Amino acid sequence: MRNFASKLTGEIGVRLFSTLFIFLLARVLGAERFGLYSTAFAFASLFVIAIDLGMNAIITREIARDKPRRDLWLGSANVLKFCSAFLVLILIHLIGRWSDFARANQLLVDALGVVVVAYTLVDYLAALLAGNEEMGWEAFLRTLCRALVALAGIAALYATRSLVPVAVAMGAASIASLLTGGFIVHHRFGVFPMRMDADIAKKLILSSLPLLGSVVFWTFYDNQDILLLHHFHIADRDIGQYYSASKIIDVLKVFPVLLTGAFFPALARFAAARESFIRTTRALLGYAILSAPFIFIGVYAMAPWLEKLLYGPEFVDAAESLRVLLFAFFPMFLNHICSQILITRDHEGRVLPGAMIACASNLVLSWMFIPAYGTFGVCYALVVSETLYLIFQAGLVLQAVPGLFNPFRRTYG
Repeated sequence: MRNFASKLTGEIGVRLFSTLFIFLLARVLGAERFGLYSTAFAFASLFVIAIDLGMNAIITREIARDKPRRDLWLGSANVLKFCSAFLVLILIHLIGRWSDFARANQLLVDALGVVVVAYTLVDYLAALLAGNEEMGWEAFLRTLCRALVALAGIAALYATRSLVPVAVAMGAASIASLLTGGFIVHHRFGVFPMRMDADIAKKLILSSLPLLGSVVFWTFYDNQDILLLHHFHIADRDIGQYYSASKIIDVLKVFPVLLTGAFFPALARFAAARESFIRTTRALLGYAILSAPFIFIGVYAMAPWLEKLLYGPEFVDAAESLRVLLFAFFPMFLNHICSQILITRDHEGRVLPGAMIACASNLVLSWMFIPAYGTFGVCYALVVSETLYLIFQAGLVLQAVPGLFNPFRRTYG
């Protein structure tokens, strides 16, 4: 419960500042420029694949398990993460010159590139603290860093009412937030090593590779909807309205993240203790199955009111998109939990095929549906792809934890 409370505080803080910025940006700049922002942000976000490396869950697990060699894990992970971040910033600028959209909005894309890189590195620093079960400090770090970026963006928004200065201010604040996060990690661990241990680095990379495949597909999965809408020449205003609905779904994703974040260290420790693991896994799934329907019903009923309240009258039409996206929320909820259960059982290598199924089906269906249904096409595609992914992952979980749903089984194996 203490871990859950800390996770809740951190996620509320992050979502509060992020959504406050998004809501104010949409209200002040309108749907058209909000759609331009969403496209630039999606373009820059594609490159975080090379920073994430599928490593966060692995480093959390290894720090929780291998306390004696903690500094070696930290040093190797730090070198890999920060070197890749530097290369990604260069790639965003260079590859952006080959894209008509990015070339026409080069400064906007570059500034948002700094933002998404910093967000990715802050999440990594938070994963380090989570592995040490410093949930309170993790919550503080994530909230503080997101607050710095969001407040800088809001200040620039009201000072200039222009999109590019907002992005530049956020980029500068992102660098400050990353330095702050590094200081906090150094304070809690006593060190912030930047040295590579060949054996540790090799093990870290090999363990992360299956998850890296998932990260590749999930990064495209999370951003290809906006980029495909732009590709099919959907108006920026319509993209902005769809993005407003999808950001509400992103806020709702806090619930599965909270649940798994609170249970993950215990699941990692109990992976070999069959009775404790199955009991903890059942508790996690029970909370998920009980809470998700209440969230669905409440948001579905209030969708028009939420869009108007959060974004303004111009976005009321996005309520129908939000209602369709809610049918993808329940499988999203369970999918996140299933993937974390598989990681704690050291089955991260089996997650990749499911991510490929979800990403590929979403891409194909979006390509088919967008010309016919516009922004609703990506909503329909998301519902189908998330459902397919859940069916796949549920089968893997039952294989990894036999007897999980058998009430007469107190253990597995």
